[in-house]
Amino acid sequence: MPERNLISWNSMLAGYSRAGLAHDALRVLREMHECGERLEEATMVIGLSVCASSGALRMGECIHGYLEKNLCNCMEKNSSNTMVNNLNCSMDGDLNYLGVSSKVSLRDSGSFDRSLALRNALVDMYAKCGDIMRAFSVFERMPDRNVISWTAMISGFALHGMGEKALSIFSRMQEVGVRPNAITFTGVLRACSHVGLVNEGMHFFNVMSRNYHIKPGLEHYGCMVDLFGRAGMLEYAFKLVETMPIEPDNVILRSLISSCRAYGYLELGEKVAKHLIELEPKDEGVHVLLSNIFAKAKRWVNVRKVRKAMKDNGIMKTPGCSWIELKDGIHEFLQGDQRHPQSRAIYEMLEDMMKQMRLRGYIPNTSDVWLNIHEEEKETALSVHCEKLAVAFGLVSTRRKTPIRVMKNLRMCSDCHCVLKAASKIYDREIIMRDRTRFHHFKDGYCSCKDYW
Repeated sequence: MPERNLISWNSMLAGYSRAGLAHDALRVLREMHECGERLEEATMVIGLSVCASSGALRMGECIHGYLEKNLCNCMEKNSSNTMVNNLNCSMDGDLNYLGVSSKVSLRDSGSFDRSLALRNALVDMYAKCGDIMRAFSVFERMPDRNVISWTAMISGFALHGMGEKALSIFSRMQEVGVRPNAITFTGVLRACSHVGLVNEGMHFFNVMSRNYHIKPGLEHYGCMVDLFGRAGMLEYAFKLVETMPIEPDNVILRSLISSCRAYGYLELGEKVAKHLIELEPKDEGVHVLLSNIFAKAKRWVNVRKVRKAMKDNGIMKTPGCSWIELKDGIHEFLQGDQRHPQSRAIYEMLEDMMKQMRLRGYIPNTSDVWLNIHEEEKETALSVHCEKLAVAFGLVSTRRKTPIRVMKNLRMCSDCHCVLKAASKIYDREIIMRDRTRFHHFKDGYCSCKDYW
């Protein structure tokens, strides 16, 4: 295009965002700034949304800083009340991402009075990027809030496994007279599920329809099936699925299968999995779950049949991928990855981690390795899981006491959970891990989930 305007840039930004191409979306945002285009409210909301979905906390902090400096001009007006920590927030090389400082104090709540949408986007971004207390700080300093504000905070606490805090925010929401919507109740029910608040979850599920006349949707039924399943109440989960007024989707059925596998209801899990494969023959997640059920029962012939069926039908298992964001950009790791320029240092640190763990009595949990191989081979496969590599890279690449933030596209395995708990104590680091379903905060040898996940 010989000329571009705000609509042109925002269209490309939104397009990349919807396609899940976070790197490209943030690159467009940087180029937009470099071309002298003023970043308006809609641009910033999309940018913060991209940061939230990809876990790009530093990018989100840069956008926050840009908002303070360019949209609000509060940095100049309130320099005595503003704390600035200069960071190189580049995506490539040494380019400064937005040319501004990234960490800004939130003492001046009036900074964002002009845009409730921006404040809501900031709460969502900080929560989904692992800084739940900064999300809460933004939320607390809002001069006004709408249902989206309250829902974002409830969902944020739920994502971090802070069920009681989420329910406390919901109570405050009711006290000030803001009417919850269907999405609010999804956050409330998810909060109950993540910490095992079964009675509370049943109560809010009933309150939703009885007091607020909100008809439960698939998301709400899914939360309840997950709630019962995590608590080992499989009979309640099955009954709910059978009596639902709407057809359960593959997400609900996969949740049920996972619970069956976790609690040893292998025959029921196999039955549901086979039924779901008939409905969704290309769903790789269900094939993997069925394979795992057979592996747990040591039915290796059946495991091979499922794997062969996947191969014959061109169904590929999604590889585990973890990534960590530093000043120079985002670093990604696959299982056993050796492509990184600092690969040697990473594996030396990983070896030190395992050595320190063994001295403390660590025994690898090979129950999550669903292959018919020797125990030693299973232990080797576990030791190079992508989240372990990302944490090892964080340990060699950041200063002492600096929190390590890792994102993963799949659910973390039990062995990695055990290793990260120990590593947080051995190296005196807080490790914040976001997997497919929630955040885990590891500190001093403990996890915020209290091993209920």
